[in-house]
Amino acid sequence: MRGRPEIVGDIAADLLRRLSAGAWAAGGTLPPSRELCCTLGASRSTVLKALHRLSDYHIIRLRGRKPVLVLPGAATRSRRLLRPPRRNASRQQLGLRLAILMPEEYLPLATSVSLFHVAFVRNLMQLAAAHGGEATVVPLPLRNQLASTRSLADHGYQAAVCLGFQPSYAPALFLLRDQKFPVVLLNRRFPWLQVPAVLVDGDRPTRQLIDVLVRHGHRDLCMVSHFSAEDSPCSRNMVGTWTEHLEQCGLLQDCTVPLRILPWVPALAQNRNLFTDILRQRKRPTAVVLTSAYWVERFLGDPPFARLRIPEDMSLAMFSPGESELRTPGGIPLTTLEINHRRAAECVLELAAKMLDGNPRPASIRIPLDLRLTDSIGPAPRR
Repeated sequence: MRGRPEIVGDIAADLLRRLSAGAWAAGGTLPPSRELCCTLGASRSTVLKALHRLSDYHIIRLRGRKPVLVLPGAATRSRRLLRPPRRNASRQQLGLRLAILMPEEYLPLATSVSLFHVAFVRNLMQLAAAHGGEATVVPLPLRNQLASTRSLADHGYQAAVCLGFQPSYAPALFLLRDQKFPVVLLNRRFPWLQVPAVLVDGDRPTRQLIDVLVRHGHRDLCMVSHFSAEDSPCSRNMVGTWTEHLEQCGLLQDCTVPLRILPWVPALAQNRNLFTDILRQRKRPTAVVLTSAYWVERFLGDPPFARLRIPEDMSLAMFSPGESELRTPGGIPLTTLEINHRRAAECVLELAAKMLDGNPRPASIRIPLDLRLTDSIGPAPRR
């Protein structure tokens, strides 16, 4: 058996050279295995191992007893694999074609609801193009998710990143995993799936924000969020950290409205009483933190809020998902918990490259949020 891996590598390289030269066109099939064995001068088991290796690179598709299918882009990818390896080179530098899988309900992206996705997609597209590759948004319908998922390799994609996935899309994720198709989750983690993820970690900056407010004398704090502590894609979220740290600081019982959960229903924005219990009561919070730019815009537009002075009457901060700078009616930029979208895109390409290089389960990567303090936070008002 000694030397067998080298023999398999030689046969795989021979197949790549023939594919790069156009011996077998994309959309067509390879000759029967018996004919390939004669052409390549190798045993059937060696040829099969070489074919499996090419299948892992999504150049061909093995279909049981049916003829081996040559996938779109096979010649181009074969030529790339035949190039001499460059020092410190990774597949993200060799023209990776990446599918950005998104549930159809998130599209079109140009809405305030999807600021996080808009910024991330833009950065990922720019970064992939800078490395000679391509990243494309691929809508994924819930009902036909399996058919759409099966077609990724046929359309020349080599890896995928999933945005906004919920457990209802588990069939698509299981199919990608079973096909050994490299897939990365963004800000989602399903332990039962064992798929690598890039996770946004707001734990530390959320605690830092509370500590800053406490140092300014605030004891009545409120967070407005569209998800609950249990609705967490990453084992914990800012809501869980927020309530936990308020309790640790001995503030939870002092807060008039420590937490306000607004379901992710855009029609709610038309309700004039959305923030009545926060803004129109006699003892209102002295500091408010909102976890969605969507609700920040509605909050800033609330007539009772427009009469408040920031930060003299109330301090204000937000989770900023989309690289957009919102300001108070007085023109003060808001204190934000920021995501480094460029770094998130780099981590997605890094994980995809590791999987294409033979590591099926690279470790997930956490990206901490950055706390950016502005004059929207000041001393607690006297009561």
